[in-house]
Amino acid sequence: MTKRFLVSGSRGFIGRWLQKALEDRGDVVEPLVRGPEPGTYLDASGRFDAFVHLAFPTDHAERLQNPEAALTEAEQGTTAAVEMAGRLGIRHVLLASSGKVYGAESSLPIAETSEVAPTTELGKLKAAAEGAAERGAKAHGLGVTSLRLFNVYGPGQAETFLIPKLVAAARSNASIELGELDHRRDWIYVDDAVQALLLALERAPPGGELRPLNVGTSKATSARELLVLVKSAAGRTVNFRVSSNLLRPTEGSEERADNSQLRSWGWSPRVTLQSGIVEMMR
Repeated sequence: MTKRFLVSGSRGFIGRWLQKALEDRGDVVEPLVRGPEPGTYLDASGRFDAFVHLAFPTDHAERLQNPEAALTEAEQGTTAAVEMAGRLGIRHVLLASSGKVYGAESSLPIAETSEVAPTTELGKLKAAAEGAAERGAKAHGLGVTSLRLFNVYGPGQAETFLIPKLVAAARSNASIELGELDHRRDWIYVDDAVQALLLALERAPPGGELRPLNVGTSKATSARELLVLVKSAAGRTVNFRVSSNLLRPTEGSEERADNSQLRSWGWSPRVTLQSGIVEMMR
């Protein structure tokens, strides 16, 4: 049976992959159109099986330059999305959150029950969005799944993100600036993340609740190790220098998801980090 999904941020990196996956299986995706002001959307109409809210101020530099505007957009956008879901009678909203909502000192692997204590601008914005979503869930009696995505990467991602930046530098033999080399992160290929999202679509939490769900591989790799993997895939060394402006001292030295909830649903990551980087080199 064909299902219909309302999706904000469908033109973004994850949104494009999600739309293709849904349409490939015969479902219909209705993109939610942004309104004239940040954090607003044009009204949608019709019947939908779920609402996937991916839209978010993603540019790291812009978030740092104007954190108050980014916070307003994140909170108001999520509030507007959940309110629209309530008006349309949608019973399940999936919110794209982040593993950055956890504290820098979280025990590893990081479980969904770990304290929400973000130290980064991204983490604070995502935590604020989760708060807005939870309030909306209670007000409208709908269920919200908060997908705490760790470091998603893959073809089509902007070169402002680390792995695409390394791949582009290897292709062009350009010299680049990097920040932390030994911080270890949980890198998940975009199609594996989308498969997790598809599973979550079929498992709505009870009305009035927000259910967090970690989306990661439970393996961590540093930028220094990524350089080795990119060299192996490209056949050449990436030329770089460390810039103090790109260091992130407030972040934890390692982030790695406890993905046992997802695994209990039959999910597991299928694309290794090496294979994903090779795919991006094509």
